[in-house]
Amino acid sequence: MRSLTVFYCAMLPCMIHAAAPAASNIAQDIDLLTSSLLSMLNDGGRPLFEGVTVGDDGRISIDLSKFAPVSVPPGCTNPVKILSERMDNNAVAMDSDDNPNGEVVPTTLFMENWGRFAEFCDGSVIIYAKALSNPICVSSDDHALKALASLFTSEIFSSNNAETTSAANIFQYVAERGDPCAQYNYGFCLETGTGVQENASEAVKLYERIAKGECASASRGVYAQAQFRYGLCLYYGTGVAKNEAEAAQYFKFSAEQGNPQAQLFYGDCLEKGIGVAQDLVAAANYYKLSAEQGYAYGQNNYGHCLYFGTGVAPDMVEAAKYYQLSAEQGNADAQNNYGICLERGDGVAQNMVGAAHYYELSAEQGNPEAQNNYGVCLERGIGVAQNMVGAAHYYKLSADQGNAEAQNNYGSCLYYGTGVAPDMVEAAKYYKLSADQGYADAQNNYGSCLYYGTGVAQDMVGAAHYYKLSADQGYADGLFNYGACLDDGLGIAKDKVKAAKYYKLSADQGGAYAQYYYGFCLEKGNGVAKDVTEAAKYYQ
Repeated sequence: MRSLTVFYCAMLPCMIHAAAPAASNIAQDIDLLTSSLLSMLNDGGRPLFEGVTVGDDGRISIDLSKFAPVSVPPGCTNPVKILSERMDNNAVAMDSDDNPNGEVVPTTLFMENWGRFAEFCDGSVIIYAKALSNPICVSSDDHALKALASLFTSEIFSSNNAETTSAANIFQYVAERGDPCAQYNYGFCLETGTGVQENASEAVKLYERIAKGECASASRGVYAQAQFRYGLCLYYGTGVAKNEAEAAQYFKFSAEQGNPQAQLFYGDCLEKGIGVAQDLVAAANYYKLSAEQGYAYGQNNYGHCLYFGTGVAPDMVEAAKYYQLSAEQGNADAQNNYGICLERGDGVAQNMVGAAHYYELSAEQGNPEAQNNYGVCLERGIGVAQNMVGAAHYYKLSADQGNAEAQNNYGSCLYYGTGVAPDMVEAAKYYKLSADQGYADAQNNYGSCLYYGTGVAQDMVGAAHYYKLSADQGYADGLFNYGACLDDGLGIAKDKVKAAKYYKLSADQGGAYAQYYYGFCLEKGNGVAKDVTEAAKYYQ
């Protein structure tokens, strides 16, 4: 389930026009979620997060030393910092974003009551506790309501339908009371159908109102996130007419306020010229801004810029560094890319075991390129024990996602019975799938299937066609086979001169058969001037 970003901001009126849930129903929703939360906290005595435990009396204990510093979006309160100050000073005035009245909360009361949890951007979990002696107090605290609802609409818990419905009701209730971040989160529920019937057009209205500054009370963090989300809707045409130019504009607005997701998307627009003039230098800069905030996708994309020298001077060492940073956060593309660096020794010491490890991590997340790469490792025993059955398995996973190289590799497994039962019909099918995507090796292989009638009806014209496609990409076997078609007039008009030309192109790449046949052409003067001395060189 996609996770919500919950922002904490001072609340001023910014009303939405929708029928809010009745207060009596909200009380039931609050009771359901608080009961579920406390039940999960006490489930088998297991802590919800490391550093958070529940005693026999139901009270929560929090060990702040277990929580590393986290990146907080610009304009948002850092709950961990506030929490630490309260613990150190026993009682301190609360941050204005947290409590506009600056009330003092005694640490003793604070520690004796159940915690408030929230999930900030991109899976960084922040634990934030507040003085709430019982669920009744929650209903009068909009911050607490948002935090409670966020738990059951995020990836923290595997919520059931009743819980997500109650969470969406709470967001709608607080939104109707004028809270912009609740309006944003309720919009997300509507967009994604989380706990409520999906209604993208209504979600867009909520995003747009905040994004265009119609909610003066919205904090900078909520404002930037709404601009980003509104930009996404415009970009994909979700709930609103697709408009790439306007989407890019809102991505830029959000990016300039420091939103790492928007920085990534605006960088992508600049790189590809989507809705804005192409500017590779600016694209790399926005990717870097996103990467420097620790955003995994930004790290991967900036690593790509450094690897290929796109909009920035190529730097393999820095590229590998950013790929690794992203890979360690679980980004599948980055895991594959870092595996490539390790395999080739690009910007990092060559390490075949490490390469296979990262390919596997990425492959297990469904990355088709990594599945093919890990299949190659298994087939050849590169960095991992050779396993033909495993290789065929990963080739098929990748092939069925449309990866051309994997389609050819799996076709070969089927053709030769490597790690899988031989099946010529299926082999020809996968070769063709790959060939029709322009993969030269597969074009040659499918040409051979047509030539010999292997797994498919014999078709010399088709064979010559696919051999030529392969030959036109300079593939040695394709050059030789197309030369043979020309030599014998199979599927194409006989042409000895062209045949000799294709034999030579293949021979000069080291093809043994082509060297013999070109030597024969030289010896007999077939399609080329007779030259016995030169023929002897090719025969050797």
